[in-house]
Amino acid sequence: MDSDSIAAIIAPLTEVPHHRPWRRFAVDAETWSAIGKALGDGEGELVSLWGDADAVHMAVRAPPAEPCVVSLPVTAGTFPSFGVHHPPAIRLERAVCDLYGHVPQGPADRRPWLDHGQWELRAPLGSRTPAALSDPADYEFLPVHGHGLHQIPVGPVHAGIIEPGHFRFTANGETVARLEERLGKPVTASNHAMAWHALRLAGYKESVPGFGRLMTIQNLPTPDK
Repeated sequence: MDSDSIAAIIAPLTEVPHHRPWRRFAVDAETWSAIGKALGDGEGELVSLWGDADAVHMAVRAPPAEPCVVSLPVTAGTFPSFGVHHPPAIRLERAVCDLYGHVPQGPADRRPWLDHGQWELRAPLGSRTPAALSDPADYEFLPVHGHGLHQIPVGPVHAGIIEPGHFRFTANGETVARLEERLGKPVTASNHAMAWHALRLAGYKESVPGFGRLMTIQNLPTPDK
């Protein structure tokens, strides 16, 4: 590709007719990967990524342009991973793999996201291959490496009216490791925000690295009270 901007990549493509409300384009594997690299470089936003029987689709947004949908036919049951360039796409690719059996090429994380071995088949929206039941407790959680890191199990019962789920956070003191990188957005909580607020009220505006992106932002206005 001559340019890594999403607008430049999409400009020569032919629009799929009768697709609303957003424009849709059918692309090849090279173009799909180029858009992934552009998003990884901060050229736009990934709105969503999903699959169907014989293709994968993603909705992307590169302001000031309107969002658009890009579709890639799946060849031999695989497609180029978007997550290798843009980590927030990894979970969506894992969901596509669980539901349709389309395997993303390249990601290091190939764990299931929705299939916990209780469906008695693989790819329920795809091949529907019979599969034996497995114990959800055998799920492979990411290992913890590094000095001072520890793993915190949470759930399946939570302090609130939400669905049950078991999570394990890797933490260094009060800092949850890799969470912001995986989600692609700042992560905070009430105590964390209160600490930032108190520092700004006290007139301290320097960056405090190691405690999430919020504590490194220096150009936000100081709160009045």
